[in-house]
Amino acid sequence: MSTDEQTRKEILQGLVRSEKDVLLKLKEHVEQAKSILWLDGATGKVFIEKKDLSVADNIRAYLVGKYFAHELQLATEGSSNTEELASALRVSVQALAPAIGKLVRDNYISEGGGKYTIIPQMLDKTIHELVATEIPVKKIQKRKKQIVHATSNDEASARALSKEGIIRLKELIEKDGVVLEHVFDYYGSDARLIYPIATEGTKESARQYRATMLYLLMMKYAFGVTELNSAELRRKLIDLGLDQKNLDNLSTTLHGYPSHVVHKKGPKGSTLTAYRLTVPGEMEAIKILKEVGGKHGQKQNT
Repeated sequence: MSTDEQTRKEILQGLVRSEKDVLLKLKEHVEQAKSILWLDGATGKVFIEKKDLSVADNIRAYLVGKYFAHELQLATEGSSNTEELASALRVSVQALAPAIGKLVRDNYISEGGGKYTIIPQMLDKTIHELVATEIPVKKIQKRKKQIVHATSNDEASARALSKEGIIRLKELIEKDGVVLEHVFDYYGSDARLIYPIATEGTKESARQYRATMLYLLMMKYAFGVTELNSAELRRKLIDLGLDQKNLDNLSTTLHGYPSHVVHKKGPKGSTLTAYRLTVPGEMEAIKILKEVGGKHGQKQNT
């Protein structure tokens, strides 16, 4: 073989990748992706950890998560339709449309059968760009103002989902066959009860108590929120379908369980109050969660 031929072969050899090279690149992708998202090991659900991303970047981050979930066989497919994306990202389908269109045109994602997938060849570029994304200066200034003039809504939006807390709560209930996702839908900065607390003949006061116990438990483990503002708790109970007029008696109802729930009053003259679980109350709330989740599991199997 001539010197020129040898040189040519050595140059072309630069295109060859070994399995070790591929695995090293995969490890790099995973390490970088940890700052953007995480996956639920039981369900394959994708959670976006990085805050203040644009709609387009949230879509890319979610689809990167779906790609990895599929690779881990935690999800049956690595693609998502607009309904799933809208639900996961907490935005309307209409708000997704322009961003999806641009991502398709820019060849970041592909579309097929009404579902969208991150293009594998763009995985490296996508992850690098998401990691490098910085919070716009205007948002930083706005956040500083919110720290000074914090309202309950500001505090709620500033929460971050704790994967460690979710894992701990799951460890407490899954040995009894209870699946947390059958009872709660949790995301970004909030959680919502999706299992109906009402049963035939259940008193409204009992519904208030049980739903409150579940919310106080979930907010503590999922977001590290040990006290829940009365106004936020009422909103959650109304969203759950509890009678708004009867919620005027919520404080009276919860005062009936002093060993389970502590009622913390605000400053003198303030209408702001908050509730938190006692240690026995937390144990009782876990018991209620197991009971509710167990009933859901029985219905699923019938």
